[in-house]
Amino acid sequence: MFFVKKTPYLELFQYTAACDIGWAVIQKRGLSNQFALPNKFFEYGLMNLPVIASRLPNMEAIFKQHNLGVLVEPLDTTGQLSAIEFLRKNNTNYQKIILNNFLWDKQENQFMQLINE
Repeated sequence: MFFVKKTPYLELFQYTAACDIGWAVIQKRGLSNQFALPNKFFEYGLMNLPVIASRLPNMEAIFKQHNLGVLVEPLDTTGQLSAIEFLRKNNTNYQKIILNNFLWDKQENQFMQLINE
């Protein structure tokens, strides 16, 4: 694991592509965080990375439906270490899941139906 300084957004993809696991562990503070689906979550999938994420309502629903990684509690380091070990041994094609379910052309009709209701 290593940390980098503040990096321009477009350069982040180079770092993301070099990762083994995506990290979207967010603490449950406020409604915004509780219902979060961060863009990073989808970027990780496009880079074919499994994700370790918080057990927040929106993330949990998508993880259960599409098997995108492992959900953990933000302060449970033992659970997070177990998740890392599990994902190191797993070889699911996360990129295919994201491409087949979450790109705009897959979501547009559903989004427009919500707007038109």
